[in-house]
Amino acid sequence: DSAMMTAVIMIIISFSIAMGWLLAIEQAPQKMAEATFALTENKDVFLGLLLVFVILVGCCPSSSMSRPAVSTRRRMPCSK
Repeated sequence: DSAMMTAVIMIIISFSIAMGWLLAIEQAPQKMAEATFALTENKDVFLGLLLVFVILVGCCPSSSMSRPAVSTRRRMPCSK
C-alpha cells in the first residue's frame, strides 16, 4: 500500500517537473505578464482582474474534488 502511494507521489512530482520545464522553455509566464500589462498598467485594475480570475477559477472545481477521497460509508457486519 505504501509503495503504491509513493509511486503515485513520484509520478505527480515527475509530471510537475516536466510541466515546469515546458513552461520555462515556452516562456509562458512572461507572455502572460505581457498580455496582462497590455490590458492595463494600473495596479488597482490589475488586482481587480486578478481577483476576477481567481473567483472564476474557484467556481470550477475539478471532478476529483467533488468526491470524497475516503468512503464515509461504514460497513456493517452481516448478521445471520
